[in-house]
Amino acid sequence: MLPEKLSTDLTSLNYASERPAIVVEIVIAHDGSLQGADVYRALVYNHAKLAYNGVADWLEGKGPIPAGVSGVDGLAENLRLQDRVAQKMKSFRHEQGALTSKR
Repeated sequence: MLPEKLSTDLTSLNYASERPAIVVEIVIAHDGSLQGADVYRALVYNHAKLAYNGVADWLEGKGPIPAGVSGVDGLAENLRLQDRVAQKMKSFRHEQGALTSKR
């Protein structure tokens, strides 16, 4: 476990606060394959306090849209886009033989 100062402050994406970050930007093709990548420093600002379970339930149609999502313009579509890309990448990995158990 991380020390409390790290886990609750220095490395936390606290709501409504700016944090330094390392961004890994990747470009994914329509089939889910990697087209390019870049790494750079940035400052990030957290506009919504979200929980993984609430967002996952909403994306899977099992729950309502989280209040934090509906409160930020464009966030719902951004999360849907990220989910679609993640699903494409997952399919691509499976097509390439990843996550296949060998007996």
